[in-house]
Amino acid sequence: MSSQKNSRLYPLSLATLIGLFLVNTMGFVDTHTASTLGCGREWPLCNGQIIPTTGDYRTAIEYIHRLLVFGDLILLVGLIRATWRRYRQHRVVRVLIGLCLLGFVGESFLGAMAVLFVNPPAVLALHMGTALLSFTGLFLLTVLLKRLERRETFQAGIDDERGPTFTRWVWFTIIYCFLAIYFGAYVSSTGYGAYFQGWPLPDGPYLHMGAYYVDIIHRTIALGLLLLVIRLLVLAFPIRHERPDLWKGSLWSVTLVVLQWFSGAFLLETNLSLTAFLIHVTIATFLFCILSLLRFSVASSVTEATIARSKGGWQYESL
Repeated sequence: MSSQKNSRLYPLSLATLIGLFLVNTMGFVDTHTASTLGCGREWPLCNGQIIPTTGDYRTAIEYIHRLLVFGDLILLVGLIRATWRRYRQHRVVRVLIGLCLLGFVGESFLGAMAVLFVNPPAVLALHMGTALLSFTGLFLLTVLLKRLERRETFQAGIDDERGPTFTRWVWFTIIYCFLAIYFGAYVSSTGYGAYFQGWPLPDGPYLHMGAYYVDIIHRTIALGLLLLVIRLLVLAFPIRHERPDLWKGSLWSVTLVVLQWFSGAFLLETNLSLTAFLIHVTIATFLFCILSLLRFSVASSVTEATIARSKGGWQYESL
């Protein structure tokens, strides 16, 4: 297979990633504008029609969201088929493909359930979790395909005890970040966010005491996440010359958490405006992607990741 033909996978993966970003963004708009039932309690039909002829702006938002899902699904199936044929011998590729499929199918299923049935906030928040998994899996697959097809050199591993220590902290931070994002989605699903007051600390009398406690928990979790990424930055500092990718990734993580704090203030200042909401969830999404990329990049320090030239092209041998 020619290198020219191989090079088509990365652009296709990038296009699919952009498409999934639009799908998720439109899904957030759908949720924030209460347009989930814009097509009625029907799926995949919209108000009993394939193409709705009546409805309001909520119908348009929900229908556009469904069209984007269908379009990106076609791209994703094509990408997975081509990637599987070319790189299925690599375990990391199989894992990332599985993560993409699991997240996308789960996201679609929960989206359909939200339309067909009344779901509690804890279940609705899972929609954000599955969207996060599918986007992150596709993000990592896109990075990997870019490196493989452009024959970019993978960074060498960290040979001493710093490698496993950094890896453990990355794993812990990833899990913590996922739970933090899930709790944020739960806050959004319950409507408690409308009661939040003050920044950086809550102030004033709360009309709903339950919202006060949720607010305290939410901000405490955010503070914990900031401390974790600062710890990652401290661990990456001694190896910043040896592994500048890990240093830059850790620096980006701290930056995104700080921006997330300010976007939270923007949410309160604008009374949960759509723009502020989209900024808030977008920063959270890319924070999780960067943390996952850190784990992906440091994998060589504990499992020996290498690039080898073979008859079929460049191979990512293990992860």
